[in-house]
This record gives sequence, structure tokens and C-alpha cells, in this order.
Amino acid sequence: MSEGLGLISYQGGEGAKPYSDYTSQKIDAEVKKIVDKCFVEVEELIESKRELLEKLAELLLEKETINLPMIIKVLGDRPFPMKESLRDYLSEIESRETKDDE
Repeated sequence: MSEGLGLISYQGGEGAKPYSDYTSQKIDAEVKKIVDKCFVEVEELIESKRELLEKLAELLLEKETINLPMIIKVLGDRPFPMKESLRDYLSEIESRETKDDE
């Protein structure tokens, strides 16, 4: 599903491809275009979050092993809602850490 190839499935059976070498080259070019676009988006995202990533790296160097609550403390809340079961799990981990500190 792309502008260059349209809404056609190019899946073939075992070993046989139901399209020409020319179409194969078009598929490869379209896939490369999609991957290149995603790569640029990821580079921009990483660069925009560089400070947070550096803080996370420092924590990893200090602790060597970290858990999700520690990651959330550094990176902040997730950009989408957490499932209730995950929130319960995180609360349990935090309460264990509090008991260990006492």
C-alpha cells in the first residue's frame, strides 16, 4: 500500500513470485523509500530527546540494571495511557522499593 505501487498484494506462493523483475525493482525502491523516511523520522526523534537519552544512559552506567519505574522517572509518563494491570505492577514495584529502602 503505497503511492508507487498502489493497493495490490504482491505475495506469491512458495518460491514463485507472481510479478516481473521490473515490478520487483519497483517494490525494492518503494521499500527503500519507506525505510529511509522512517530512518529520518527516528533520527529527528532521537535528536529531539537527546537530553533525556543522556540522562537514561547516565543512570544505566550508574546502576547497570534498571526497571520500568526508573525509566519512567527519567523519561516521564508514556505518551499513551497504560493498562490498569501495568499501573498495578508499577505500584507494586515502587512499594517494594520503598520497603527495601526502610
